[in-house]
Amino acid sequence: MKQLEKFFNNPIVYNLIQRILAFAGSKTVYKKIGELIDAKPEVSVLDVGCGTGKYTEIFKASNYVGVDINDDYLNYARQQYPFGRFINMDSTKLSFADNSFKFVFSVSTFHHLSDDQAGRTAEEMKRVCAAGGTVYIIDNVFPSKINFIGYILFKLDRGRFQRSFSKMDELLSRLGFSVVDRGLKNSFPYRYTVFAYNK
Repeated sequence: MKQLEKFFNNPIVYNLIQRILAFAGSKTVYKKIGELIDAKPEVSVLDVGCGTGKYTEIFKASNYVGVDINDDYLNYARQQYPFGRFINMDSTKLSFADNSFKFVFSVSTFHHLSDDQAGRTAEEMKRVCAAGGTVYIIDNVFPSKINFIGYILFKLDRGRFQRSFSKMDELLSRLGFSVVDRGLKNSFPYRYTVFAYNK
């Protein structure tokens, strides 16, 4: 089991699997982030659960910081995107000061977090977001069982806390988040939902 975990923790393997299984979805999410966040040079952006830094390129001109708990992913990101800052940090205990970032976002991280961890992470994202800024949470949820491929792939995901849309909405709405998109188009086989909190 440890060898298998080590295999999937390899950044190259991780990126390859993402490209194969979520090619359309990744492109759609990439485009959506660019639409939601105005990546001006003076804008400060925090990416929570940044992984290998796949969305960093959007913020090449901005003050971008990515945090994750996987050192292998972070080292890969530092080599690929030297203009960004990448820090090993627990999302439930962010060490940044209050109001540090104009935009805070997370993609495909929350289905790796228990309800308690997800709640604390969302609260931390809100705390470090500056007044007038926005927090975005984009995550996979179970698609309709009619989408058999997407349903099975998400069921087999390494994340242990897969949720339905209603469960995700319930979790985040009580923390002040609202639904931006119930399911991004052109993201087959996965279903990505978008939630926002305006501070």
